[in-house]
Amino acid sequence: MKVFKFFLALVLIFALTAGYALRIEPYRLVTEEIELESPFVKSGTKVAILTDIHLKESFDEAQLERAVKEVNGHKLDAVLFLGDLYDNYETWQGDKERIKDAFRSLNADIKLCVYGNHDYGGKAQWAYKEIMEESGFTILKNEDFPTDFGITFYGADDYIFGERSEGFVFDGNSYGFAMAHVPASVETVQDCDFFTAGHTHGGQVRLPFVKPFWTPKGTLEYYGGMYDNPDGGKIYVSRGVGTSIMTVRFNAVPEITICKFS
Repeated sequence: MKVFKFFLALVLIFALTAGYALRIEPYRLVTEEIELESPFVKSGTKVAILTDIHLKESFDEAQLERAVKEVNGHKLDAVLFLGDLYDNYETWQGDKERIKDAFRSLNADIKLCVYGNHDYGGKAQWAYKEIMEESGFTILKNEDFPTDFGITFYGADDYIFGERSEGFVFDGNSYGFAMAHVPASVETVQDCDFFTAGHTHGGQVRLPFVKPFWTPKGTLEYYGGMYDNPDGGKIYVSRGVGTSIMTVRFNAVPEITICKFS
């Protein structure tokens, strides 16, 4: 009888965990706030990081609109999108105008983005270019973008399918803020104060207190959260908003990220 009860308890725990991972956590969304400081940047400057939407039938335009609404809850100077808009463009395209309208509604004067690995192939790269540019984004492909508020942004093209940069060096006359889709792109940037990427989904499914069982190509050891950059400065890898392949998450809650300068 005790063995039966134990087995029943295990089955119940598994069922509840599976239900949470499939039905609840993928649709949660939290805001992670990061405090940054620099003599070049005015206190109160805010930059939002949004990445890895992975639009598909089970995670559609409504989820993007929800994420945009959360971002718009902050007074922002810039919004960065780090790629992977669609999960598989060949199988699901959704309503492009609705997607554009969501991105257009982002309340920041500066909107920058880079390509992710899912934004290449199957005509996705042309759709991505159209959507982002018509939504007011500037696409950076191994290019820098100076601002009048003390930050120089740099966007690396996708590390896996894009054109890999031979290396970019910040000049030290402003706050060097690099953005990429894949964490491994950090190796192509020098003298960077802050580097941010997505791609990993925080492992997407992982047990507490241990590293993920699997992470995608280019993750290195940076699967989620804040790290020290061996070259100096900080590395932050966002867990992103959506999911790849299967709409499932466990112990890797979807996020948007707000960087605030103090």
